[in-house]
Amino acid sequence: MILRIEEIKKVCSKVLWAVDSGDMSEYCGLVRLHTEGSNLYFTVASNEYSMVAKIPSDDNEPFEAVVDANVFLKLISQVTTDTIELVTDNRVLNIKANGNYKLPMIFEGDALIKYKPIELNNVTNEFVVSNDILKKILIYNTKQLSLSTGGKEVFNYYYFDNHGCITANLGACVTDFELDTQVKLLFNQRLVRLFKLFDDSDAKLTIAKDELSGDIIQTKVKFVSNDIEIKSIISCEDSFTNSYPVVAVRSTANADYDYLSVFKRGSLVETLNRLNLFVSVNKSINQVVKLVFNPKGVTISDYDGNNSEIVYYQNDLDNIDTYTAYVDLKMFKSVLDTINSQYISMRFGNGRAFVLDYDDIKSVIPESKH
Repeated sequence: MILRIEEIKKVCSKVLWAVDSGDMSEYCGLVRLHTEGSNLYFTVASNEYSMVAKIPSDDNEPFEAVVDANVFLKLISQVTTDTIELVTDNRVLNIKANGNYKLPMIFEGDALIKYKPIELNNVTNEFVVSNDILKKILIYNTKQLSLSTGGKEVFNYYYFDNHGCITANLGACVTDFELDTQVKLLFNQRLVRLFKLFDDSDAKLTIAKDELSGDIIQTKVKFVSNDIEIKSIISCEDSFTNSYPVVAVRSTANADYDYLSVFKRGSLVETLNRLNLFVSVNKSINQVVKLVFNPKGVTISDYDGNNSEIVYYQNDLDNIDTYTAYVDLKMFKSVLDTINSQYISMRFGNGRAFVLDYDDIKSVIPESKH
């Protein structure tokens, strides 16, 4: 089989992203290549998920190989020839490109190792999720989840329903969107990481609930775009999904606050970067910044107020005299570093939290104890 290198390189970089070498399944760290019709398919999988990518093939001869994923995929990334030739010979995959390479194929007895497919038998929902939604979940919700510091197990998941996606713990990220179909799921971090593979493509999401026994229902999902298919087992019971504090988080994110200020995001980031030099000097002091809001702007300082700057609003707050609060510097900076918008709105004043609004996203940053 002879393939053009630009086609196979692109798909191999996606497949490499999906390889999970730490999984305990028998096909951990392996990639299966096989032809079907006029396409060549690449499959990586674990006990809980599978990812399949495809490229067109001009060779209609049957082809199948299972080899070490990291060696094969990383070799392809470093090839500089225009084409690559793949030939199976006995128990070896021969690769011809800049040189000649031999990779042992992985057998189980006398046959190539077989992947156990994830089947979605009892489909309950099927609808399209836009790439814009997938990107926002991957970027913004994932960033918030990385700030979590323990807490309930349910906070290790992405809550996904027809009104949006939530990640929460000390703070929260609420991504707003509307789907036509009623749905309620918890996605794990491994699955959401794979959203990167869809690039600029929308994906059809299929949901199935398969009965394993009389009282055990297993939820499975499938995301499909033009060239990528991802299947995953969602090992969460309905009671666990229902334990997510959806109403409380969304109520906090959507509440009316006493004050609304609009900032240039760059001005806030630059100020926090400079103050971080002083806040991080003494680790025994709370890693927080003090915010004192006035009608024209906010004075931001370290905990003791020894080092400070004023950041002016883009709007005047005629209804404010002064309002003082403290906020975790790392969380504040991390949220701002994720945002691409030039301007950012900040709601505050209830003594509990700040809400940053941007691009259909609401980031909830709790006020710190001091």
